[in-house]
Amino acid sequence: AGSRSDYRVGGYGNRYWGFAGGFNRTGFGDKWIHYKGLMLRHLQSSYTPEDYAGSGKIYGRTAGVYSTWLNRESRAYYDLVANIARYKGSYGLTNYAGKRVESDEARLNAYMLSAETGRRMEKQDGGKTYWWQPEAQLSYWFTRGYGFSLSNGLSAETDNFRSLMGRFGFRAGVDGL
Repeated sequence: AGSRSDYRVGGYGNRYWGFAGGFNRTGFGDKWIHYKGLMLRHLQSSYTPEDYAGSGKIYGRTAGVYSTWLNRESRAYYDLVANIARYKGSYGLTNYAGKRVESDEARLNAYMLSAETGRRMEKQDGGKTYWWQPEAQLSYWFTRGYGFSLSNGLSAETDNFRSLMGRFGFRAGVDGL
């Protein structure tokens, strides 16, 4: 909702569901354990605006691959992930003037590449193992711009979207409590 009492941006209700699955394969070498796999996802979302009569929906499918290398001696790991997503959407609503506006042409593609590294370190103390793990990750996202036409003759267009994010993290824990 808007911040001024005489102006309201609007609200909506949203329901979504999805599922994900994949196939994983593990290879064991003298120094390295290698995990590799394929992942598939489906997401479906539907929304209902509070200020207009109407509804909309979007669904997407994603396919991806990953490869993780874990060094048995140093406990360092390297993780690479890539995926491609395809989304389709549609909506129909009646605006304040009573005019019905619809579109079923919204389609976009999104791509993601990610690389992560970290190293788990441990200290034994009696029956407990204290561990800490510094991590670093770099992710690149690209969403291709798209255009679509509305039933009232208007058209809309979006630009390409690019995002590069870095992350530094730290995890810690105790095993054997």
